[in-house]
Amino acid sequence: MSKVTYNGVYLRIELDHEETAKFTDTLTNGDVRAITAFLAALGVSAVVAPIVAAAVAVHLAWEIPATKAADKGDGVFLTAYGFPLNPAAFIPSTRYPHPQNDTWFSSDDGVIGSSEGDVIETHIEHGVIDPNAVAFRLNNQSPEGWDKRMILRDGNGAEYRIEAKGYASNENAIYVNEAANDAPLTFWKPKIFGIWTEIFSVRGIRNIPGGARVSFTWAQD
Repeated sequence: MSKVTYNGVYLRIELDHEETAKFTDTLTNGDVRAITAFLAALGVSAVVAPIVAAAVAVHLAWEIPATKAADKGDGVFLTAYGFPLNPAAFIPSTRYPHPQNDTWFSSDDGVIGSSEGDVIETHIEHGVIDPNAVAFRLNNQSPEGWDKRMILRDGNGAEYRIEAKGYASNENAIYVNEAANDAPLTFWKPKIFGIWTEIFSVRGIRNIPGGARVSFTWAQD
């Protein structure tokens, strides 16, 4: 189910778990031709595959262990920013299972995301703040380092903009009776020309008990 994306900003190769294992096995041999053939079989173009293979082969010492470590059972994304001007750095990141956008609140740990590949890990801590309130934290760990935004609504017309710069976090809270209105929680990021754009939204904040803090860690952009 491999997928190759090039948008003029980065080249991204998506591999499932089995493909990731085959990829690292191929890298172990250090044969550029074998790596090129493997990439071509995944759908990487005949022009791009040799460039990627040569770049990866130069960095086998860290590329192999980093790729293996990033695979948590669902494969990896291999991303080169600035490609083809900067083809030497293919950064592996974890590929997550299908996002749980409709049921994220049903367990203390989950994953939500967008169809564009955004991955946000959710974590619920219980009994950590005033029992009459619920806190929502945005933790920006996206490798790209771009700012992220989450808009929290109380269902009565008020909106709270929670913004986090790269590798930073921010949070806000509302009362339990406001969370009961179950207004949508929306996630935003700057896209082309730096224009802030809503990426996706989730509902279900009414299910979070008083005194809890929900952390949304933006792990992949």
